[in-house]
Amino acid sequence: MLLLLLVLQTGPARDLVEKLRSDKVEERDDAARKLKAMGPAAVDELRKVEKEIDLAAHLLKVIALALEIPELTRRFPGWEERLVSMGPAGWIELLRKTTKYVEDEPLIIDTLPLKERNLLVTRALAGARDGNERTDALRTAGRYQIAETIPIIGAILAETPELEQGIAIQTLGEIGTAAAVPFLVTALRAQSPGIRVEAVGGFYRAFSREGDQALIAALRDPSSGVRHKAVEIIAWRDLRDEAIPGLVARLSDEEPAVRVGAAETLERLGAADAVEQIEPLLKDARAPVRARVAAALCGLGCRKAVEVFLQSPREDEDNAFGIQVGSTRYVWRYRPPHWNALNGVRQPEVWKRLKSLTFGRAGFKGSGREALERVAREARLGLELSKSGSDVTKEWLANPYSEGYGVAPDTHLRVLQSAHYSALRFILEPDRIRFVIPEEEEAFWKSWGQEIKK
Repeated sequence: MLLLLLVLQTGPARDLVEKLRSDKVEERDDAARKLKAMGPAAVDELRKVEKEIDLAAHLLKVIALALEIPELTRRFPGWEERLVSMGPAGWIELLRKTTKYVEDEPLIIDTLPLKERNLLVTRALAGARDGNERTDALRTAGRYQIAETIPIIGAILAETPELEQGIAIQTLGEIGTAAAVPFLVTALRAQSPGIRVEAVGGFYRAFSREGDQALIAALRDPSSGVRHKAVEIIAWRDLRDEAIPGLVARLSDEEPAVRVGAAETLERLGAADAVEQIEPLLKDARAPVRARVAAALCGLGCRKAVEVFLQSPREDEDNAFGIQVGSTRYVWRYRPPHWNALNGVRQPEVWKRLKSLTFGRAGFKGSGREALERVAREARLGLELSKSGSDVTKEWLANPYSEGYGVAPDTHLRVLQSAHYSALRFILEPDRIRFVIPEEEEAFWKSWGQEIKK
């Protein structure tokens, strides 16, 4: 039937193609419009004259493009024609139309078929003419993790000044495939510490054996900002045995923030063999360092750290930690560690079990209460919730579960810790997880601390 239809249309297509030679503009335009509407049925006749008639060659490109982007053509009539005429510049303009926010309506780009969305963003990035257009396209490529843009981003990194490369590096990390790793590794050799920090951050999602080695090597970077970021990413990536020697070396880092980060990452990785190397930091000259390290050691089951933890300052301290990135110093405040770290000493086996179980937050659909119930069930523990919770607590338990910090390690323990946002605090028992209000938590741990001194 399709073959018959094409045969029947050959005659009209031939007649219309001949009209493309007309000296009359109206006649040529009418023929072109009808040939475009015929689509594939007009292709054979157009190909016969494409080298003689420029308009025929143009129509072939328009028809081919309409077949590539049928949904975009439907949503934006006539844009297949404009894209062919405008060239690369047209794609960035169309991208901006699909990403324009309209109140109470989904972004058009979110409703496009995956193939068309990827093609649109890839061609828009290739056609970007200045920094603003590149930024728009790069942000979109990162948001939708469009791997087809990686070669173009690699070319951008090779051609643009170093100061403009940060957004491209961020995008590679957001796309997060092994194909991005070689470009991130190259960026780690950049002169700019800021670029190197961005490159290290990219290894959160984009990883391979080559990337692992580069990330571990970044622990020795001359910039404390790069070293600190490497420590963080290693914790999130769960790099274990091969990363531990490099982390232990950072326990003596000149930058307090890096020392603390190394200790906390070793705790996250369950590096019990590193306890003896961490313990000297309990005597660090800086109280915020002692406090954070004590919490990390408690998480590794070290009883020596309990007294230091209990004696640690419970008030915030401005500018307690900092890192250096080039000529810029970034500082942040010390915040007292959460009491829940003491669970690692009091109930080490339950603590380890909760740390070892992956929750899978990306696929979880349920309330805060359901998240806690799932954790307890999979850890083979009971769940006990305080009946004296505040309205904030009740709201958190009833609403869809949100960790609040999406890049943190995705473990059952992290789910329990995220309940902190709801004014819930947990105390582990051999057979259950017991949630209490903050005042009860502090009183419990202080009493327990006094008991173990006896």
